[in-house]
Amino acid sequence: VDGKTYADQVASKKIFHMLSFDGTRPVWDKPLMDEYDRIRQSGETFSCPHYPHSAEDILLACKTFANTIKGGEWAVWSSISPWVEATLLQFGVKEVTTVDYNEPKVVGVPQLKTFGQAGIAKAYADGKIGFDGIVSFSGLEHDGLGRYGDPVNPFGDFSAMREIWLCLKPGGLLLLAVPTAAQGNIQFPFHRIYGPERVRPLIECYEMIGRVWDGKSVEGGLEKSNVDPPLFVTLSSLNDTGTIFDARLGKKLESWQHQHVLVLRKPFNAGSECPLNVRGAWSSSPVESYETNNMKGNNGRDSGWLVALPLA
Repeated sequence: VDGKTYADQVASKKIFHMLSFDGTRPVWDKPLMDEYDRIRQSGETFSCPHYPHSAEDILLACKTFANTIKGGEWAVWSSISPWVEATLLQFGVKEVTTVDYNEPKVVGVPQLKTFGQAGIAKAYADGKIGFDGIVSFSGLEHDGLGRYGDPVNPFGDFSAMREIWLCLKPGGLLLLAVPTAAQGNIQFPFHRIYGPERVRPLIECYEMIGRVWDGKSVEGGLEKSNVDPPLFVTLSSLNDTGTIFDARLGKKLESWQHQHVLVLRKPFNAGSECPLNVRGAWSSSPVESYETNNMKGNNGRDSGWLVALPLA
């Protein structure tokens, strides 16, 4: 299992060297957040090389779709370094709660709070959780694949979406970014690439009101997925790490780097349950099927029979 943190996953080499760990838990202290403040004041970017313009896209999504809840309670689902948290603070959020399987250890930063899996479950059971806004950037595609020490579950991403749903207030917004392409795929244990057949059931409990990619916002839901910039791009090759061309950057990006910020609203009249149609994620197309041999590490688009696995 490759649970390492790489320099290209954080905003700068200095951040990379400042980021420390207590076991598997990242440590976020005041000097680290002061460095994010310096980056912001100098006009540099929080976006890491792995995800160009990601911080700018989140900030644009917030300004375009979330201004009315800026003063509400916000959370980040899945985070190694606090670049999303820093982006939300830049937007004007007063306090951010981070939820991660490897709960960050915060030292001397009162604007940041954290929960591990047991903590968020207890807070929900005690009726103490209800966020107005949640951001999940490049997290769900890893859930259930075991890369970061989490239990292996082919539908771990659906479990995470249900968890987020339960913790989001009716009318609240989820800003979700996962890799999307015309053809879905899995590279076990690293990540999933989401085609339309898996995206639809993944977000079906929500109302998609827009998306942002590379500084451009599009209003509407999946019916606007072909509007420029297209959500489900055709990869330039059929191998596992197909590439796309980023015109603004003038270079090719790997398929896993193509992550629009989807803006999803929990309906105002939503009940407590989100009946996610996990079986709707299954398709007769082998590129959309998460097959047993793929989960054992045989990456690629091999055909085969999908094994029905229990959700529990």
